[in-house]
Amino acid sequence: MKVRVEQGDITQAKAHAIIVNLFEGVTSPGGGTGAVDAALDGAVSQLIKDKARDLGFLEVGMTAYDHRYTYQSKKDWVQFPHVICLAYEQDFEPTQTIPSIDAEIVHSSTYRTEGAAGLELG
Repeated sequence: MKVRVEQGDITQAKAHAIIVNLFEGVTSPGGGTGAVDAALDGAVSQLIKDKARDLGFLEVGMTAYDHRYTYQSKKDWVQFPHVICLAYEQDFEPTQTIPSIDAEIVHSSTYRTEGAAGLELG
């Protein structure tokens, strides 16, 4: 196997394989990875969505991050231009018993499960 580094338009590279990156915490392919994603009709984004669904998320979307919806106290925390939006279902029937311990339990356990899955997504 021959490995080489080249400079130029990654979508025009002639090779058997192209290595791209998607660093932990990056929510949408950008730069060279974004160019490859676009050239492959969103295949990299689709891999992220497929992994999220495998982890139990029902809906997965990617979009530009809108800083107008950031709490003032969190403005410095936001580092990336895109976000992954995730939807995770919780058991319906216990939520209909609000206010109750059963409703609180299903609510809390859903957030715990969703949070762990989100961390596994990367």
